[in-house]
Amino acid sequence: TWVNALLELVDADQLPALFGGRCLCDGHDQVSCMRSTKGPWADPAVMAMVEESGFANVLTPGGAKLLHERRQAAAEAAEEAEAAEAASEAQVTAEEGAITPRGGKAPPVSEDLDEDEGRDSVSPNLFVSAHLPLRSRSAVVQSELDKAEVHRAQQDSNAIHAEYNELERVHMTTLAEWVAEFNQLVEDIGWSVIERAQGYYDSRSVWQQVVQEFAKQQ
Repeated sequence: TWVNALLELVDADQLPALFGGRCLCDGHDQVSCMRSTKGPWADPAVMAMVEESGFANVLTPGGAKLLHERRQAAAEAAEEAEAAEAASEAQVTAEEGAITPRGGKAPPVSEDLDEDEGRDSVSPNLFVSAHLPLRSRSAVVQSELDKAEVHRAQQDSNAIHAEYNELERVHMTTLAEWVAEFNQLVEDIGWSVIERAQGYYDSRSVWQQVVQEFAKQQ
């Protein structure tokens, strides 16, 4: 049900009893129980929209859709920034690992190193590592390793971001369905009926929790 789906996102003691939680603030402060460290109330975008549009407007299908669009735009902007930063780091790594300038001239070789190498000529082709000094070959290998590491890190980042987007989509879909169901319930039976039945459902929720705790101990 929508109550179980909501309780997977918000702590029960920080969710109004009207919505299936255990908070009994009696409506004096609509957000007094919505200080959870997980779920939508911990998201700055959600709280900013609550302050901007009002709590009642957020808990509507239109409000849920607008919130989803805002959070999706923020996620896309963050993804573009991460991609640009990764590309910049890869370029810096490649430049630091290069052993010849763009003109194709090889760097000067010290006399000691030249003697140790038997005064072998240094090939301008960076890919012919057999003709490069030992230090140059090490630089080429290190540069390739750095590029591979950056590529793997970018793949991991993309996978994590994709997983986050999927969880976000499921959450917003659940929230929109819950809001629609709640509004339909209010339209069908009226708000006054829901208020009168609140005490019954609160006691039933507590009873179910006691039964579940007893079952866990058996």
